[in-house]
Amino acid sequence: MRLFVAFAALLICATTPLYAGCVDQPRSVTLAEDNVAPLKGYLCSIGSGADAAQLRVEYYRLNDTVVSLLLTNGSSIKLRQTLGSVKIIGNDVSKTYADLVKRFGVTRDVPKTQGETATFLAARAADYKAPTPDGPEKPSGEDTIGPKKLRTLIGLADPVGGDYPAIAEITALRQKTIPNNLNFYYQSTAIDCDQGEITCRKFGDGNVTMAPWRYMTADDDKNFNANAKAYNAQLLKVRKDKSEAKSEFFQTNSMADDALEKFIANGAMPQDFSILEGRFQPVGCGVDSDLPGLAGWSFSRVVRVVRIDAVLLQNLSKNPLEIGGLFGESNGDGSLRIAQPLLAMPAHPVALDGISGTIPAGQAAIILTRIVFTFPPDQLAEFRKYRESMEAIHGAVGAMGFSGNVSAYQAPDPQDYTFGPTLAVTGATANSTRVDFTSQPVANFLELTSSNEAGSCPYLLSWDDTDREWITHGKVLHKGQNKDHAYTETVTFPDLRTRFRIEEREPELAHVQSLRLAIELRDGSTQTFSPMQPPMAAPGDPELTLFWGETADFSFAVPDTVSAADVVQTRLQVTGYYERYSNLLAQQESNAAAATPLPVRVNSAE
Repeated sequence: MRLFVAFAALLICATTPLYAGCVDQPRSVTLAEDNVAPLKGYLCSIGSGADAAQLRVEYYRLNDTVVSLLLTNGSSIKLRQTLGSVKIIGNDVSKTYADLVKRFGVTRDVPKTQGETATFLAARAADYKAPTPDGPEKPSGEDTIGPKKLRTLIGLADPVGGDYPAIAEITALRQKTIPNNLNFYYQSTAIDCDQGEITCRKFGDGNVTMAPWRYMTADDDKNFNANAKAYNAQLLKVRKDKSEAKSEFFQTNSMADDALEKFIANGAMPQDFSILEGRFQPVGCGVDSDLPGLAGWSFSRVVRVVRIDAVLLQNLSKNPLEIGGLFGESNGDGSLRIAQPLLAMPAHPVALDGISGTIPAGQAAIILTRIVFTFPPDQLAEFRKYRESMEAIHGAVGAMGFSGNVSAYQAPDPQDYTFGPTLAVTGATANSTRVDFTSQPVANFLELTSSNEAGSCPYLLSWDDTDREWITHGKVLHKGQNKDHAYTETVTFPDLRTRFRIEEREPELAHVQSLRLAIELRDGSTQTFSPMQPPMAAPGDPELTLFWGETADFSFAVPDTVSAADVVQTRLQVTGYYERYSNLLAQQESNAAAATPLPVRVNSAE
């Protein structure tokens, strides 16, 4: 039976609606041993006696991985355990999100085994507090995603912020001056500081550090290359270890063109959308050690994440539940604009067009209500905590020896932004009865994350002829650090693949010594191929060498007699190794060959 079929027009099943009430009904989901996620929700009774229907209502803020899974009828073990059998109901919000994913999404392979990939589901109510000071802020458990590949708006990993060569700001801070374009707030590093209190009893220079910051502008993108060159030149002057300094150079043209941000902003990016934050890190030990960054200072971009608000309707009855329509408020504005507070409910809800149908017994429907660009909750909580303690800490430590713009002590206070149509759902007509959910709902946060563990090595992508897109398969040759650890790694695909790409995304050299493709056919035979016109670094070079930022595409000429339908699997064999820049530079120094610097070539993929 099809779940919750949406019709073109709203069906109101009662001329004079009856009303049913809802009561709080929190529940818990066990995500791991001794790790239980508390969720807030409401139980609505429709009718009376043995025939009364039961409707569970829960409000959520979901991350993009959860929504992308559900939109493609996928799920995960823990997600199914948390939401049950559920389907997203199409509306203007889901269409807008699907369009963003199509335009700017990243498709990644989801391996059958964990390997380098760690997947977790975190869930909690918005007002959840850890039971003890050492308790988990986000109850979570290890999870497994179902589909073979997944396309998400910002990828499976955490959003990429990255360091920024803020040379002008660092130059001023090294002179103990806060420039006019910077604000600052304080971060406590005291071990004996009670984080549950607004302020700490002990401050002192050792317990509090200054965090300078400002909102980013369009000029930061334009000036990246010039700033990077100036930063690199200064880094060589202040570092004793020149090899290590060179390995930390900023590469020109390495700041990604954020097409998604430009698209949603339509040429008018809000002033507080991105934050550039500085930090000072002294050496941990050793008086002769170099300070990290540029004389201890570094700046990085604090980026927003994409979250999707939604409401879940679950039929807990033994019979199908007829939904005649929803009540609330809608906004068809398609621009990027300031978002109302989470779950701000309309004072005068009205009937919403276009959503009605049937929820089978024991199943659930999710209605997406808005797309939100925000900062992670923990980041916002950190900003809020320091705003609350700002005056007390400033009174104790002042400007910490800095001059200049010393009156600009304030933590960032960015607003949330929403893009595209929005809904606020406050009730529904269920079995011809008007059901008002709640006047002050509490949201639940649900985040499914899957990311690669830290480490080096190049990345492998393959071209999917069916969907016409590149699919990321994660790292290859990750065990082959340095030439004496070169080895052959086999990557298997469940269908025919003939085009591949290798990307070097880290400060290292990737050496690909050989590539072989094996195609296993249904008749039991196997055919092997070498790449066409191997993209070697130079004529006669026995291996492909990729520098930081370089990309190489290669393909295999499979004859037309091989039909994709006859292919059982494709196996790509990659032989090679990688070398970290820092190791190469140190070797050059030890060989007195520092006069011949390590070359850097930068290519960008089409």
